[in-house]
Formats: sequence, C-alpha cells, structure tokens
Amino acid sequence: MINDLQLGLEKMAAYGRLMLLGDSITQCSFSVGGWGSKVADHFQRRLDVFNRGYSGYTTALIKCALPQILSFTAPLDAATVMLGSNDSALKEVNPEQHVPLEAFESNLRGICELLLNHGVPREGVLLVSPPPLCERVRAEVWRVV
Repeated sequence: MINDLQLGLEKMAAYGRLMLLGDSITQCSFSVGGWGSKVADHFQRRLDVFNRGYSGYTTALIKCALPQILSFTAPLDAATVMLGSNDSALKEVNPEQHVPLEAFESNLRGICELLLNHGVPREGVLLVSPPPLCERVRAEVWRVV
C-alpha cells in the first residue's frame, strides 16, 4: 500500500510543465471558457499549465522581461508564445505599442532563443498567432461603447 502511494506521489511530482506566455489575450485565458483553461483541462494530470500573460505587453517588452520570468520558473517541457496583437497597433494611433514588422520578427526569434536556452525542446515552443481582426465589426463595437 505504501509503495503504491509513494509511486503515485512520484508520478504526480513528475508532471510536465507548460507555460502560456503572451499579452492580455493570454492573461485572460483562464477566465471562464477561456482558451488557457481549456488547455489546462485537456492536459490535467499530465501537464502543469501556468499563465504568464501580461496585458499591454509587446514582443519587445516580453523579450526584455523573459530572462527574469524564466529565472523564477522551473524547467519547462513546452511554452506557447501568443504575441502580436499589441505590436500590430498602428503607429499613427498607438505609437507606444507599435512594433515595426522587422522588429517583431527579431523579437519573436529572440523570445524563442531564450526559451530554447532555458531548456524548452524545439518542438515544445509553440507560436500562436493572434486572432484576426475584422475592422468593420471592431468599428461597430467601438461606436456602441
């Protein structure tokens, strides 16, 4: 009985770790019905899924913060990187968050390198594009608000 219990505890301690990294879309992903909660539910008792979403962050900010984030993070088996919504802000409308396409690409590469150097296997770095934007619907929503 004790050996079975100890084996069970060892298995629980050996769960893999998945970090969800991104902006507010990731930050809010554990809300009711959010995509992060669905990922955590799907991998329950196989992976510990944890959220590192930062509202308003761009690839440039995450790239700067990631070494600090990883310094407090145990080894990872996988990481999602969902960034780009804030980076794609129009320069004329939101110059604080706008990131030029070339810098966005360079930042994403840097983020991936940091994750790989932290020990995340290449096949464990999952890039997720932000959802598409329908400008007509967005304009209608902003008009109502």
